[in-house]
Amino acid sequence: MVDYLAIGKRIKRMRIQKHMTQEQLGNYIGLSAKHVSNIETNNAHPSLEALIEIANALECSLDFLVLESIAETPKTNYNQEFVDIIKSCNAREKHILIECVYAIKKILKENP
Repeated sequence: MVDYLAIGKRIKRMRIQKHMTQEQLGNYIGLSAKHVSNIETNNAHPSLEALIEIANALECSLDFLVLESIAETPKTNYNQEFVDIIKSCNAREKHILIECVYAIKKILKENP
């Protein structure tokens, strides 16, 4: 379920942090100040297009605006995934995988 009240509150908070009035935001995205007010107070629900425009105007990501409305994905247990992969390998495959992991880790450290 989309929590438009929370979205409106985030929009208002970001707009104020950017020192923008409702009129300025509305002009930037092609909506009236009254409509921006209605979105912020959950009296109107913005379209996807409007949310994208608002995110761009406020220089924030769309997922930030709707984050609480998105069901969290379960955390991946990477340790268990590595264990499962290693268990299915023979000695030669394990050696190759370990060498690859070290090489990739080195590259990641050198290129943050």
